[in-house]
Amino acid sequence: MDRCIGDRIENIVCQVYATHQDVIYIAWDAIEIALGKYSSYKTVSDLYGQFSSLCQWLRINLDLKIKNPSYSLLFGKKFTNPSLLGSLLPIEWLKQIDSENYWNEGRGQYILRDLQRQRFDIRTHSTHNTVPTKHFCCCYPFTTKIPLLTHPDSDPAGTEQGFSAV
Repeated sequence: MDRCIGDRIENIVCQVYATHQDVIYIAWDAIEIALGKYSSYKTVSDLYGQFSSLCQWLRINLDLKIKNPSYSLLFGKKFTNPSLLGSLLPIEWLKQIDSENYWNEGRGQYILRDLQRQRFDIRTHSTHNTVPTKHFCCCYPFTTKIPLLTHPDSDPAGTEQGFSAV
C-alpha cells in the first residue's frame, strides 16, 4: 500500500499452508478479520472500492510457492493484474490456467462453476446479461465473503441451459 490504513497498517501479509490447494478464500477471510480488527474497514471490498472506482494505491501480490498450483490459485494470481479486472474474456482463456490434457466446453463450464464455488466474483451471461455468451469477467482480485454457489442445484454458470448461457 502507498499509505497507511487503520492503526498504521502499511502491509498485510498472509501465508497459507494447506494440504488442499483450493482454499484461497481462507486467506482472504483472514485478511478481512485483520482489517476488521485493526482498521475501520470491515471487508476487502470496503478498502478496494467498487469496480467502477477501484482503489489505485492498494497492490495485491499472490506469491505461489508450490510446484504445480491448481487452476484456482493460478486464476487468483493472474487476476492480481489490474488490466484483467472487468475484462470480458472468452471461456477459452481458462485453458492457460488448466493443467488437464484435454479441453472442451464442459471443462470450461466446470472451471467457472468451481471458481464461483470458491467465492470468486465471476460474471457470466446468466448472472449478468451484458456479458456475452461463452465469455466471463472477474471484477475483483479477491474472493467474496459469501459463496456465489450456495446450493448444489444453483447454476449461475448456466450449464443447465447449455453452453450458450455462459
